[in-house]
Amino acid sequence: MKATSSSRTPSNLLAQVRRHSQVILDTADYLQLAHLPGTLEVTTNPSIVWQAAQKEEYFHLLEEACNMYLPLGIDGIPDMVEAVPPKFAREIWKRLPRAPSSSSLPLPRVYVQLDPRYAFDIDLAVRQSLALVDLCVHKHQLPLPNLVIKIPGSWEGIQAAKAYAAAEAGVSYVAPYVGRVSDWEGREEDKEEGGAEERGVTLARDIQVLFKMRRWAGTLVMAASLRGIEQVKQLSGCDILTVSPQVMIALECAEPVLEEEEGGGEGLASFLPPVPSLRDLSLKSRRLLGMEGKGGKGREEGGEGGAPMTEAEFRTALAEDACGTAVFAKSMKTFIQVRVGKREGGGRAESPLGREGLWHFKGERGGKRKVRDWKDCSWEAAMGRIGRQRIRLEARSIRIGG
Repeated sequence: MKATSSSRTPSNLLAQVRRHSQVILDTADYLQLAHLPGTLEVTTNPSIVWQAAQKEEYFHLLEEACNMYLPLGIDGIPDMVEAVPPKFAREIWKRLPRAPSSSSLPLPRVYVQLDPRYAFDIDLAVRQSLALVDLCVHKHQLPLPNLVIKIPGSWEGIQAAKAYAAAEAGVSYVAPYVGRVSDWEGREEDKEEGGAEERGVTLARDIQVLFKMRRWAGTLVMAASLRGIEQVKQLSGCDILTVSPQVMIALECAEPVLEEEEGGGEGLASFLPPVPSLRDLSLKSRRLLGMEGKGGKGREEGGEGGAPMTEAEFRTALAEDACGTAVFAKSMKTFIQVRVGKREGGGRAESPLGREGLWHFKGERGGKRKVRDWKDCSWEAAMGRIGRQRIRLEARSIRIGG
């Protein structure tokens, strides 16, 4: 939902942007929410959940996940891993403000991402999404209306999302990774961040124009992975913007944009033309989105026009777009490595997150016992070590007690 305009001068840039776009937080570090009032929604992904989980103040959540499935022994370790993101989601939701039932404000929502390994099998993605919903709602008491499941944008992932929603019209959100697209462009084409031709910004704008033109009101555009204030300013007017705590604090500390910089008083919402059309899309985005073929034959303009994109068209368009192929592959690789680690030259599993200190947990007598100081450990490897150690301690405690 977009904030309504007001004649009053906004106190800072964040307040100004919120007049035109919903700004939500991209973090699993829920203790920071106390310092960021006004946050109604929080989105997570495997990387940021694991980064937060490596902080000592959140280790009790890992311990809770272990305790839930301790009776299953070694067989319960996969369930321990699956339980971590819902536990963070529950703690995030508990700290979000509750709007009165009569309020027009959106429900406080938490976004939890499906394991990326399920992104290439439609049936498995649907089953695992339903299992994730069940885990969040029934085991961790997160109300269903306050939960959003994020599914990777592969062809199978899109079909799974549509099947899960039981709506052929589309899904609830589409999230172009603006920062990652711009990062790729900066490496490949040496573009400056915040420049007028920055591809990540252009892509998100083009998707928003397309959705408005097609009148797909049920699907919101969530410009994700924004790197800084300039990207936020350029994309203000997009349905939803996701930012890190650091960017949100920077927005709160920044002065609002002057009227002449806003464009004649229309402000940052002039991001979109009054009546969007194909002419407002870049040629590259028209081809990427299947609006125009190599021979110049475009899809029908206006209304909901145009036949749905086929799987062959989708895969062809992705293959022809170097940026889309590279960014999607890297995102999937990063999330999978965080989850299960990587193996190089037959070596042990490693994760790109690096060394994050010494881990502890409560022993059988209530004191803290050292697990180990491990380097480059993946999510599953870490939970496996913690789980096995807890299982050994439990067995030892039973023997001593007997």
